[in-house]
Amino acid sequence: MTEKNNKKKRTTEFLYQTFLDPSVGTENTSKIYGKYSKEYDEIMSKFQFKAPHYMVESLCRVVGDKDRTQIKILDMACGSGIAGEALYAAGFTQIDGLDGSEEMLAVSRSKAVYTNLFEAFVAIGKGQVDIPDNRIYKSFKRGDKLANHQKGRHHDRRPRGYRKTQTTLLSSSSKTEKRLVKMRQNHKKNTKLKLYKALVKSVLTYNCGTWALTQSQEERLNAFHRKQLKKVLNIKYPVKITNSSLYNKCNERPLSIFILDSRWRLFGHILRRDSQIPANQAMSGSFVTEGSKFIGRPLTTLPVVLNRDLSRIINSNLQLKSRHDLEHLRSIAQQRDEWTKLTARIREAAEASQSEH
Repeated sequence: MTEKNNKKKRTTEFLYQTFLDPSVGTENTSKIYGKYSKEYDEIMSKFQFKAPHYMVESLCRVVGDKDRTQIKILDMACGSGIAGEALYAAGFTQIDGLDGSEEMLAVSRSKAVYTNLFEAFVAIGKGQVDIPDNRIYKSFKRGDKLANHQKGRHHDRRPRGYRKTQTTLLSSSSKTEKRLVKMRQNHKKNTKLKLYKALVKSVLTYNCGTWALTQSQEERLNAFHRKQLKKVLNIKYPVKITNSSLYNKCNERPLSIFILDSRWRLFGHILRRDSQIPANQAMSGSFVTEGSKFIGRPLTTLPVVLNRDLSRIINSNLQLKSRHDLEHLRSIAQQRDEWTKLTARIREAAEASQSEH
């Protein structure tokens, strides 16, 4: 794992120092890109550079069903044409490119996906770009102004037939970038949640309808459940989040409530079955009063837990302490609608009890 992290760190440092370091200056930046122009695509492929493809996916969603061949796009800082290739493959045919490196433009030109290519260095927030009159682009995001620089100096010459216009750098649109990052994070979170439910929660709660847990054991299970959900969301100390917010973010609920639902669903199923099946005989045998009285602390058995669930309901005489109570619940279970209402009341009482704590 350490070697993998060191390799990732070296990769990040190489990319930053080679292509992204702002202290290099505009003139040296053009030279660096020119130096790596022939192997730039290979370098980006090696480092799995996916930003242009994410940008194109986002643009396609914005465009919708419109005719892509009629949309004019200016690919600012087009480099070797990676974004241009992705745009062309998506059906956009009127693509112009602009870059400050002559060598990079030569690579873009060889791909035959651009209608026009302009040599100029791009800077944000310092001016405007000169483009032909017949090439009017629709802004993807308003507010950014791009400057036309050549060899690090402002280029004031405006050839005849050109006009000043404001456009936007699609590949570095902050709004698009934030939306893509959010989509990827949500996708990652949803995938992790599905894996957790399928591989961890399902195993942890297997056959939980038969469990007879003390309140302390339920609290420990809930704590474990919340710990796993925090790992899914990558929430670590000192970041804090309330239990209710955590459950809402993950579309989950306390594990004790999940177990309670399973317990009463199974109990109702057993009560509707024949009274001679082993499960019903075992439940009836729990209320036998014959024999010596048990000495010691009362055991936490399934009937005890079921009675505890019933005792939480306010203004209710339902309980499970005798065979008579068992037969009364059996008569309710025969009517599925009534049993569903009863289990809903039990769940609401349990949730209210947890919120008070």
